[in-house]
Amino acid sequence: MFANFRQKLILLILFITIIMVVSLNRTLNLTAAAQVPAVQDELPPNQNTALAKIDPQVLKAAGTEGEADFFIHLTAQADLSPAYLLKSKAEKGQFVFDALQATAASGQRDLRQYLDAQGVSYRPYYISNKILVR
Repeated sequence: MFANFRQKLILLILFITIIMVVSLNRTLNLTAAAQVPAVQDELPPNQNTALAKIDPQVLKAAGTEGEADFFIHLTAQADLSPAYLLKSKAEKGQFVFDALQATAASGQRDLRQYLDAQGVSYRPYYISNKILVR
């Protein structure tokens, strides 16, 4: 039972890493010279590297309780600098709100689709661009 959970956790981490790379690629407007492999097509080359990215408390909770709640922090950040050019506080606030929501929507889209397909419960946060996985 724990081995199956650990495999799913490793695949989830790989998927998150792929999403972060793709998101960063989009953010920097780089052209995708190489295709990022799908999660099902390739396991991480070094599972220890993937496991090193998981907080030890999450692994401990997963090992003892069989499950754990955790945050996934996405790297994409909204460019809020144009807000300085706006005159009113309301305009600035609306710009920041819209920019943060748009960044989270595009950056979290693939990850949320994956979590939905796996039947995983989660709560997205647009301000800090992270997802709480339950």
